[in-house]
Amino acid sequence: AALGIAIVFETGNAKEALEVFTDRKPDIVCMDICMPGMGGIELAEQMLSVCDTAEIVIVSGHDNFEYAQQCIRLGVADYLLKPINEDDLKAVMKRVCGKIDRMRDSSLQRPTPVDDSSELGTAGSTAMHEIESFVRTNFMKPELSLQYLSDVFYLNPAYISRAFKRETGKNWVDYLTTLRMEHAMKLLRETDKRSYEVAQEVGFSDAKYFSACFRQYAGMTVSEYRKQGKT
Repeated sequence: AALGIAIVFETGNAKEALEVFTDRKPDIVCMDICMPGMGGIELAEQMLSVCDTAEIVIVSGHDNFEYAQQCIRLGVADYLLKPINEDDLKAVMKRVCGKIDRMRDSSLQRPTPVDDSSELGTAGSTAMHEIESFVRTNFMKPELSLQYLSDVFYLNPAYISRAFKRETGKNWVDYLTTLRMEHAMKLLRETDKRSYEVAQEVGFSDAKYFSACFRQYAGMTVSEYRKQGKT
C-alpha cells in the first residue's frame, strides 16, 4: 500500500494469467517460474510480446544459472529465489515502481523509437558504440540489463540484443558476464577482498549466484582461483 500497488488479479495457471494480462495489461506481474500449463519464462515472453512495458518479477525455488540467463535476455525486472525475504521483495517493488514513475514522467519527451526492422546503419552503429561504452563503464550496477539499457537509450530490448550481437560478435549476456568476470579475476589477484565484496563490486547482489557464475566462467571456484594466483 505504501508504494501505491494494488492487486489486479491472482491466478494459479498460466493460461488464465495470460488471458487476464492481455485484457488488463497491469504494470507489474509477479509469477512463479513453475506453474500449470506453461513455464514462467515462456509466459513472461508471451506477456512481453503483448505489452513490452510490463515489469515482470519471477520467483523460483531453483538457483539455476540458465533460468537467470534467460530472464536477463528477456529483460525481466528481477529474479527472486525462495524463500522470499520480505525486505528484498519490498526493495524490488520499490525499484520497479520508481522505474515506472520515471518512464511516465519522461513519456512526453521520449524520442522517436528506432525501427526494429531496420538494419543498424550509421546512426544505429553509433548508438551501439554509445551503448557499449555505457556498459563498460556501468557493468558493476546490479540493475544493468537489456531493459535497463532500453530505459536509458529509448530502444526496444530485443533491438538492442540483436544489434549488440551484430556489432560485438557476442550476445548480451556473454558480453556482460565477461566484463564482470574479468574484473572479478583482477580483484581476486590483486586484492584481499572477500568473495562477497568482489561480487558486489562487479554487479552481483547475490554472492551465491556470483560464485556459480564465476565457476562456470573460470572452470574453478573462487577459492581455487585465488589459491592458483598465489602459487
